[in-house]
Amino acid sequence: MVQAIRDEQVFHSYAYGAKRMARFLSMHLETPINHKRVVWLMRENDLNSRVRLQRFKHCRLEPKIPDSRPFIDKLNREFFLKNPGRNWSQT
Repeated sequence: MVQAIRDEQVFHSYAYGAKRMARFLSMHLETPINHKRVVWLMRENDLNSRVRLQRFKHCRLEPKIPDSRPFIDKLNREFFLKNPGRNWSQT
């Protein structure tokens, strides 16, 4: 069983974790295998999956400038206040 785990880890560049490997072995060997046993076997034989670091995501150095044009009044609403400088709920 250890040889099957080793072959599969080498083939997939150590990308399989214990649960995924347990599912593979259960299908491959046609007998149910507990994932905890696979964890133990992988740990004892140094076959754990390798965690890869995330690649750096490039970001913009300059912020995007929003459009400075005013919005078009499509509903023909009145945007004039009766009492400027006051809250709308206080009118």
